[in-house]
Amino acid sequence: MAEYTDIQVLKRDGTREPFDPDKIVRVTQAAGLDPDQAKKLAGEIADWAQKSGLSQLTTLQLRDLVIGKLHKYDEAAAKMFVWYQMTKLKDT
Repeated sequence: MAEYTDIQVLKRDGTREPFDPDKIVRVTQAAGLDPDQAKKLAGEIADWAQKSGLSQLTTLQLRDLVIGKLHKYDEAAAKMFVWYQMTKLKDT
């Protein structure tokens, strides 16, 4: 997948890292999407991020985008992703 180094992701701890669509592929596959669906979903979000002209996204914005797209692809995967995100929040 193409690099999007001009878009930074602001993490909850205040650090920044380059936007990486491959991370979206990994987490959506872990939630239950097949590899082709995961790549397509990540590509849609990456295209949106590039076209938006934003230089920064928060992890929460990305999470919400992923959840919204997941509901369109696979409801069970969306529920699994939300469950995982909620358990992560409890650990912080």
